[in-house]
Amino acid sequence: GEKVVLEVLDSSHFEWFSKFHVGHSHSRDKLNALERVLIVLDGKGNRTDGYQSELATAIEALPKGTNAGETRYFTFRCFGKGTLHLRFKRLDLLRRLNQIAGGAVLRPGEIG
Repeated sequence: GEKVVLEVLDSSHFEWFSKFHVGHSHSRDKLNALERVLIVLDGKGNRTDGYQSELATAIEALPKGTNAGETRYFTFRCFGKGTLHLRFKRLDLLRRLNQIAGGAVLRPGEIG
């Protein structure tokens, strides 16, 4: 579907500071990987070295008392229990991702 729920936020950070923070490095890696896939599918190249996702940056830039935001690929809502609700904005890229992940047989160079 066009929505997904991920457990990637540090709920203890929210309890102490009333701000949202992406949790451990593996959580940050998940967001980076998801966004990098969409960037490649969008034909915007392959960013790997030291890439910090726009999504993680946008989450951590939310002002206190705000739990929703948007990037070029997602709208999102953060919740104090540590969950992140994502809605994909580019359904064409999501369809392409599902085609590939669903076992479509592709030849090199067909992605993008």
